[in-house]
Amino acid sequence: MTLAMNKQENNERHLFKDDEIDLSIVALNIVNAIRRNLRILMFIIALGTLVGIIRFFLATPVYETSMVASSRLMTNVRVNNLITTLDNLVAERNDFHLSKKMRINPNLTARLVSIHSESIKEKADQTIVDAERAKMDDNVFLITIRTYDNQVIDSLEKGILYYLQHNEYVEKRTIIQKHNLETLRERVRGEVKKLDSLRFSMNQLISKGIGGNSTMLMSDPASVNKDIMMLYEKELKINEELELIDDIQVIQSFTPFTKPVSPDLIKNLAIGTGSSLILALIVIIIFEARRSFRKMQDVPEGKLKQPKEYV
Repeated sequence: MTLAMNKQENNERHLFKDDEIDLSIVALNIVNAIRRNLRILMFIIALGTLVGIIRFFLATPVYETSMVASSRLMTNVRVNNLITTLDNLVAERNDFHLSKKMRINPNLTARLVSIHSESIKEKADQTIVDAERAKMDDNVFLITIRTYDNQVIDSLEKGILYYLQHNEYVEKRTIIQKHNLETLRERVRGEVKKLDSLRFSMNQLISKGIGGNSTMLMSDPASVNKDIMMLYEKELKINEELELIDDIQVIQSFTPFTKPVSPDLIKNLAIGTGSSLILALIVIIIFEARRSFRKMQDVPEGKLKQPKEYV
């Protein structure tokens, strides 16, 4: 029993020792294979790097710019949904429907690479404390586009604004809001006329010497003047809102930056070099496999090394 256990332990030690030897042999074979095919490896890597450089110089430049805008009627979620529709049309290169929605020439929409929007609150730096972020307007959003031509961004901006302003939801809400503001303005003007008439009557009574009699005047002229001024200020605010009745208000327009965001030389070099390295390793493996196969065919059958057997 003890003898059998000793034999088993000896066999396990031999197997473990052979495993260590095999691993070292494998590592040595890999190093030797790379050395034998070093020229091929260097050639393919150099070729991949050259391809990366050529791709960088032949690629069409892509420019990125952003616009900040606000909406009184639409939430950021609704704006995002509308802009996503445009981006999907850009992705499938459906320039016909894209130009139809934006009311611009298809040649201009063909220059678009991508378009997306996000809330200013989402874009804000994470270092901003929550209290300051809470003060930010929920209806202020950022629209970012990528284009092949930075000379067409003005036309693209007009097209995007037209698309956002002329959807069914915004148009109906704008008409209702405009009607309500005009109705309110007429009522304010009516109240101003009444107060003007009252002020005129009071001034007439005062000029006739009746002002000292408190029973004849129920209102203070100064108070009437104050009410009239408040109504005038309210009418000015209504007029301002009517002037800005268009739902989308641009806070910051697109800027035609001259430096493209892509292509990137480092990225192209990394892709070219990395891809060529993988290809070179595959080629070396194929060459070494064919070399080993030919070597085995050249060895006489009787001289093939038999594997060790452990008793």
